[in-house]
Amino acid sequence: MIQQIHKFLSAPTFADDEDKTRTASLLNGILLITIAMMAVVIATLLITDPTPAILLTNLVVLAVPLILGFVMRRGYVKESATLFVAIIWLLISVIAYFGGGLSSSIITSYFLLIVLAGVLSGPRMVAIITVMTLLASSYIESLGRNGLLPEPLTPYNPITDAIGTTGNLIFMAIIMYVTMKALNKTMALQRESNEALRQSQATLEERVAERTRNLELAAGIGRHLVEVRDLDVLLAEAVELIRDGFDLYYVQIYLTDNARRSLLLSAGSGVVGRDLVRRGHRLAIGPGSINGVTAAQREVIVVSDTAVSPLFKPNPYLPDTRSEMSIPLLAGDNVVGVLNLQNNVPGTLTEQNVPVYITLAGQLAIAIENARLFSENRQMQARLELEIRQAVHEGWTDYLNVLERKERIGFTHDGRTLYEIDEAPPAPTYNRETLTAPIQVQNEAIGGIEILAEPDQSLPEDAQGLVNLVAQQVANQIENLRLLSETERYREEAEAAMQRLTHENWESFTTELDVAGYIYDQTQLRPITETVGEMVEKEEVVVRRDLMVHGESIGQIEVDEAAALNEETEELLTAVTASLSAHLENLRLTEQTEKALAETRRRAEETQAINQVAELVSRQTDRQQMLTAVLEQIKMLVPIDAFLVGFYDAGLNLIEYPFVYDDGEMFQYAPTAPRPESRVMEAIHTGEIILLNRTPDEVAALIKEGMAGTLGQEQKISATLLYLPLQVGERIMGVLSVQSYTHNAFSEADVSLMSGIANYVAVALDNIRLLEETAARAEEERLVNVITQKIQRTATMESALETAVQELGQALQTRYMQIDLNLKANEKDTPVSTVVVDN
Repeated sequence: MIQQIHKFLSAPTFADDEDKTRTASLLNGILLITIAMMAVVIATLLITDPTPAILLTNLVVLAVPLILGFVMRRGYVKESATLFVAIIWLLISVIAYFGGGLSSSIITSYFLLIVLAGVLSGPRMVAIITVMTLLASSYIESLGRNGLLPEPLTPYNPITDAIGTTGNLIFMAIIMYVTMKALNKTMALQRESNEALRQSQATLEERVAERTRNLELAAGIGRHLVEVRDLDVLLAEAVELIRDGFDLYYVQIYLTDNARRSLLLSAGSGVVGRDLVRRGHRLAIGPGSINGVTAAQREVIVVSDTAVSPLFKPNPYLPDTRSEMSIPLLAGDNVVGVLNLQNNVPGTLTEQNVPVYITLAGQLAIAIENARLFSENRQMQARLELEIRQAVHEGWTDYLNVLERKERIGFTHDGRTLYEIDEAPPAPTYNRETLTAPIQVQNEAIGGIEILAEPDQSLPEDAQGLVNLVAQQVANQIENLRLLSETERYREEAEAAMQRLTHENWESFTTELDVAGYIYDQTQLRPITETVGEMVEKEEVVVRRDLMVHGESIGQIEVDEAAALNEETEELLTAVTASLSAHLENLRLTEQTEKALAETRRRAEETQAINQVAELVSRQTDRQQMLTAVLEQIKMLVPIDAFLVGFYDAGLNLIEYPFVYDDGEMFQYAPTAPRPESRVMEAIHTGEIILLNRTPDEVAALIKEGMAGTLGQEQKISATLLYLPLQVGERIMGVLSVQSYTHNAFSEADVSLMSGIANYVAVALDNIRLLEETAARAEEERLVNVITQKIQRTATMESALETAVQELGQALQTRYMQIDLNLKANEKDTPVSTVVVDN
């Protein structure tokens, strides 16, 4: 109860506005004091001067703080304070006007109101109330002097006036006390705030200084590490520098493996770190360890106190770890590893110093990536140099191949005569100063220079430099000459290959031409036939020019003796020959290109058609519907009259034709034993595509003889028949056949197209078969489950047998079903129980 009263009397607080809370506290206190004072005044008046007008006025004054207290608690603090001051001023002025003028209680009330205005609403309200009070008091005083005030509602009572004045003074003193107390409290809070701010600023400056020092330290470590090129040295130095620089207990670096599935410890500080590296310590990327989670999530993980963290897992090699931080080493979008920091003091590795270590980790990641790239570049450069040396060695080995050149080429000069190295006399054996220089091409030695000084003489000091320079010049020149020779050889081989290819292409091209050439006899232009060719050979030829393409003769231009040949006509003939040769080659290439484009378009159309069929059959689950859809698609692609599909059962030696279409009609046939020599069985046994083109005579003979057992229209015989095996994996399930009454109806392109379609049809049919078998097994299992449940619900042996035989008979749809129990099945004794059901 006391708490509720205290809560009701307490001033409201506003967390987001401290000034508003302070004003509300002062206003609440003033209102409570006003209510208490007015209650005392009203009680005193009831005893001393119970005049109705005075009592009513004081009751009105008492109602004002009650109403304004309610408004204040709704959040309208400043408005309530301003309204309180204005209402009190108005009440005082009204009492002064109708109470006979300015009395001591009225004057003290005005002073009290000015004080309230300053406390509640600030200097502006004090000025406003002061001006209004001066104006009102001057006006009332003037009216009183001139006798213009109305008659007082109650006669003047000095006791009442004294009580009012005393109350105002007491009230003013209380307000000043409360105000001064609030002001002192505010100043104390301000001093505390200033002290806290000063301490916070000092702490912040220390933190800034420490962070600046750490950043400078991290930058210095990063600059040093970036200059290290060897990865192992880089990692070993990094862990020691970081541990010593940041005064840590232990530092280690993990690097990701090539598969990016695990972290391999690559460096650790101190003896423990080197021992763990030697053991090949490894962690999986992902849950299970702080470092694994860091690498997987690419986020920093901080354990400021290992004693209270569920993430920390103790390491027996590092028993003093009390604080740990794991930072991912990121190079772009790739995680190259993890930097792990540990300290033996709790709370030293926290979220506050994460930015410093992230900066350090970023520089370390860049240094690691640079070291890796540098190592890869060195390895690549070494491999490239080795390959170049091998290429140079192989090139010179091939160049000095004994067949075209000697294995050893060189010369010896004895001061008078120049000898080839194989014919030179042996060098003197007595001691001489010797100077040698290798002849190197791409650091591969291919020879050398050797100089012997004269007896009792020395070579000049600069001789070695001169010999080295000559050796280098010789190496460059002979390598250029070798490459030039190789280039010439490659050019000759390329020309020979081009000439051979041109000969083969023109030989193939001319076999498809209808004529071998043309002849002009000044009367007409005729194609060269065999007779004309014989005539040309008998005539005397004056001049002949070969039509040359890439060094290969593809034909000739011949002019007989009747032509008038001179130097101009010779030049004209030569120019025409060259132009004609180039034009004929261009025409041949153009024709080949058009054929290739046509073949490409055909294959694209074929692929599109096959894909359409594949998409079509993939949506079908019924065999007949699928085959009907395939037939309609094939009709749009290939001119066919008949279409059939056959399935072969090797165990029963039966072939089933579920789909037979011929000349617009569908036919149904029962499974039959196939003829071994039939084309269908040949395609099934061999797995090869069979295309049969019957001649008109063969078709006529077959119609005349009659084809017993022919599928489809028996009175019609197909002239073109294509049999395609339906093969899935290594198993051939049957055959698909398309036929036409037209002779030679199918081209090679049609056969290729139908072969692709048959492959998809085979897969679709096999899928439908598997689907049907799965559905049948599911239905069988459902029936077994239903029958089992019904049998298990029976209570007697007879009902169990009756249920079993009835349900099994209905499931198998048989007219007769029997089930019995007989312990002497081989004797004629009466069975224990027999149930017979006739459906």
